Amino acid sequence: MKRKLLILFGLILFLVSFSLADDAWLADGSTRRQKITTQVANIDGDLTWFPLYVYIDPSATPGGATMTEAANDGTDIRFTTSDGQTLLAYERCYWNGGGGGAVTAHFFVSKTGWVIDADGAPAATYIYVYYGGGGADGQNITAVWDGDFMAVWHLDEAGNPYLDATSNNNDSSAGTYPDQVNGKIYKGQDFNGTDDYIDVDNAASLQKVDDDNDWTISLWLNSDDATAQSYFLFKGSDWSLDVGDGNNDFRFQERSGFSMSITTDNPIAANSTWYYAVIKAPAGDLTDIDYFVNAVARADNADVAGYDGTGSDLYIGRNAAATWAGLLDEIRISDIERSDAWGKFEYYNMNEADNELTWAAEESEPAGDSFIPKVIIMQ
Repeated sequence: MKRKLLILFGLILFLVSFSLADDAWLADGSTRRQKITTQVANIDGDLTWFPLYVYIDPSATPGGATMTEAANDGTDIRFTTSDGQTLLAYERCYWNGGGGGAVTAHFFVSKTGWVIDADGAPAATYIYVYYGGGGADGQNITAVWDGDFMAVWHLDEAGNPYLDATSNNNDSSAGTYPDQVNGKIYKGQDFNGTDDYIDVDNAASLQKVDDDNDWTISLWLNSDDATAQSYFLFKGSDWSLDVGDGNNDFRFQERSGFSMSITTDNPIAANSTWYYAVIKAPAGDLTDIDYFVNAVARADNADVAGYDGTGSDLYIGRNAAATWAGLLDEIRISDIERSDAWGKFEYYNMNEADNELTWAAEESEPAGDSFIPKVIIMQ
């Protein structure tokens, strides 16, 4: 009897706890998922609502899987935060494969309030991609780009219109169109240096690059001749951005009095080479136009006078005298001064061979419910 009482007492002391499994499965019919972890070595500050570039390359077989179970149009793709449940918005720039074939795809992924943690807190550095389900298309393009983006042109198109990914709808309206070629991110545009250009109407959302507003412009460029003056953005009587004019430097110029800010350290060191340029300024400070090339700050030698943003259409790849000769890709305009950390990780995320992402092995949907009881027994 004493032995039975001791056994019963021991059983009473057992602690049995049940909880939802970590990173529970998304209940949408998806049969497969992969965990994608953002590397943080090149993240210098928390990034909120950051448009993460996710490239799926079958030759790299991320996590040992090629996503053949996905739908052949990619509409069953779902991205979630680290809890496996909260959906992230995504833009599907390109998709090929699925339906039994290996997948090649380009995505941008984000959502309002989502943070990539610079300190490497695990829950803020990894996401999931789900596939093998069905239902309506999961794409939600404009929700990827925060409200401070005035325009985002991926320049993937084979001709007019060149679409703005933001809700501002600053699509192109006219031009003498460049050639679609392989770009830095999927496709880009090759301007011939003679008469190619893209014209975007003078919408209010594109008038915020002026001395009364914070602003940031970023893009990938690849010049045929970085010493020859060549304009890649031109806004009539307002402002312009070019490289060259006898050197390998960037120049921001206000177009009324033609004062200018010019880099002094020849950042475009080689022709036919991709560079990521970020040019930004705070409101009201005519002495502080900052340049970053491939995530490195560049010095400049002059200040500009006041400049406006209201006077003209925006021309991509030209002004009246010196059109762009070379490639352009992924042009973004914001009405805030993006942090240095933001521009740095944009560069590394789009430039590195692994896109600063680490893929885990493919997981299959667990049998039964979308949660797994976790039982911990302590005696």
